[in-house]
Amino acid sequence: MEIRHYLSKRTIKPVIRCLFLFVVVLWSVRLLAEKEGSIAGLSKGQLPSAYSTFLVRDPAMRRVLELSKNKAAVQKTLAFLQSTEAVLGSSRTIISGVAEAGEIADVVVSYILPFDLNRFDLITIRQHWIKKQKLQIDEPSSPGYVSLLDNSDFKLSYFNRSGVYGGLDSVARVVGFRVAEDIVPAGTEVKFLVSALELPHQALTRFELPLFLEKDGLVEIKIPGKAIVIAPGKTRKMSLSVPSLSKSDEEVDVWVRFEDGFGNLTKARAYSLDLRINGVFDRQVQSTENPHKVNGIKIKSNGVYTLDIRTAGGGLRAKSNTMSIGQHKQKIAWLNFAPRTILSEGVLTASELVRTGQGLFDLILPVDHELYGGEIGFASNELGNRFVQRGSIENSFIGFSGFNGERREIAVPERLTKIR
Repeated sequence: MEIRHYLSKRTIKPVIRCLFLFVVVLWSVRLLAEKEGSIAGLSKGQLPSAYSTFLVRDPAMRRVLELSKNKAAVQKTLAFLQSTEAVLGSSRTIISGVAEAGEIADVVVSYILPFDLNRFDLITIRQHWIKKQKLQIDEPSSPGYVSLLDNSDFKLSYFNRSGVYGGLDSVARVVGFRVAEDIVPAGTEVKFLVSALELPHQALTRFELPLFLEKDGLVEIKIPGKAIVIAPGKTRKMSLSVPSLSKSDEEVDVWVRFEDGFGNLTKARAYSLDLRINGVFDRQVQSTENPHKVNGIKIKSNGVYTLDIRTAGGGLRAKSNTMSIGQHKQKIAWLNFAPRTILSEGVLTASELVRTGQGLFDLILPVDHELYGGEIGFASNELGNRFVQRGSIENSFIGFSGFNGERREIAVPERLTKIR
């Protein structure tokens, strides 16, 4: 997210600020109270142990329960999960082909029913809302086509669902089948085949195409499943970053990243690199990590500089941003502000966001919606500042606690909407 925010303690007048914080506190207390009424029993043995464990660590299903306005349906769902004799089981995902970022592959998601499906029961297959390529049943030769294997009696259809797998009040079209006439007996294996699916461009440790079960009078239930790792591709490019401003004879932070075609950090390997400053050879660098920090770079004379680096054979090359050397009183820090984590709408954890941004940003500040309970986001920078902050979205402000024990509000240029 590009940063163009103005940070000031004088943004809001004291009286308005007090009223604003008071309303936020009341809203947070109400949310916590509602949460206690819906899923407080997760750790108290009110659910089958297997699903309780899954629910505690799965943010998508937790949101389904926490954000549902039908509290009676939530209670019936919890009771159903508790009384179900058979364990709910889990789905299995198999990728035919290479599980790397951006690859095209056929994906099979299968599930053995632990109990009978009755008339009007529904099973849908979904993907994270940020995925641009949608699952479809219209054109078999087009990417993302969904079909059923060994289940010719079931008819696939489209269904509109809100809050779809990671989205805040998003409404999306999903694919699934509804039981029309006869009961589908326990033990039946349901197999969804997604043909020519483009895998995410971002390397992930938790990729899945989850199945959701819907039964009359219940909140939809996410079927547990083992996530698939999407690995980065082969190293295709390098990037080189330096501070925008620095002082003469002060050591400069120089970072080299090795990336695949989509900007993911690739597996570390040994490289011999030639580093030049303003076109003049400076030194040879032996890189064994990714990203790799080049130590000991100092420039004595004031001026404007660019650095470039390449592998010994010249196959990979990178040029840095422009750097001004002088008696600057300021420092410029590049900030990745408010990326969502997996707890709200993102696909990475806070620590994974920090890791993937290393060598690209000076500071990463993950933020999760207060509506989802927020996350303790870890943030650090190369100046040695390390602190823990809790971020939340409140109207058109993002609030942080942790700047010298003070609370700050940062105005954002646009507000989230229900439109996706």
